[in-house]
Amino acid sequence: MKKRLNALTFGIVLVSIILALAVISAQQGNQGGNGNGNSVGALVGNDSDSHGCKPSAGYSWCASLQECIRPWETNCSYGKEVRAQIKEQIQALKGNITQLKQQLKLKIHGENITIDEIDNETLQIITDKINAKTGLNLTTDQVLNGTALYAWLSNGERSEIKIMPGTASERAIERLRLKVCNESNNCTIMLKEVGVGNQTRVAYEISTQENSRVLFLFKNKMILKAQVDAETGDVISVKKPWWSFLTKTD
Repeated sequence: MKKRLNALTFGIVLVSIILALAVISAQQGNQGGNGNGNSVGALVGNDSDSHGCKPSAGYSWCASLQECIRPWETNCSYGKEVRAQIKEQIQALKGNITQLKQQLKLKIHGENITIDEIDNETLQIITDKINAKTGLNLTTDQVLNGTALYAWLSNGERSEIKIMPGTASERAIERLRLKVCNESNNCTIMLKEVGVGNQTRVAYEISTQENSRVLFLFKNKMILKAQVDAETGDVISVKKPWWSFLTKTD
């Protein structure tokens, strides 16, 4: 009888020791998960990059807006700085503000231009009645001979726009052998970012659609495109259908 009691007592003590060790081990594991290391228990948003943005929470740095954004919530290409200047200019004017257009008048390299805000994502650059639309973020700087116009690129750099839409249109018309570039022949001009990586730059893309006759008999529409560097004025690409040499335009 005494042996059975001793065995029972020993068993109870052994079970108690095992349970105590299990509790201690579980507490240590929880403490380890809340540390500063790369543990499973690390909180989302508990990291920051060099700009203070939190990648784990979906934030990244937008150079043109100079703030951390979530790309699916905020478009990094909005023309924020030019829009701010437009609003400041309108607020500074007195009189019947409701009749004023939201526009900014500038003189770039001796040429008068107007920048209109079409909508929240699109601006329009107008010179000599030639319009170029853009979704790029534009900004200006004061320089010795007046104002310089720039566009922010996706790589965080900015590129100066020295060539205006009128000049770009003339050079594209010459290379594409067009008579004119306007709405009558569905000719459009877009200021956009082209290239990749270190080759990224800003260019005007002139696009038109011409009625033509293949083999001088069959009617067809021919799409023509040319890109003109907005800083140098060089024609950097010309695109025509391979069969364009077999056509005659109407």
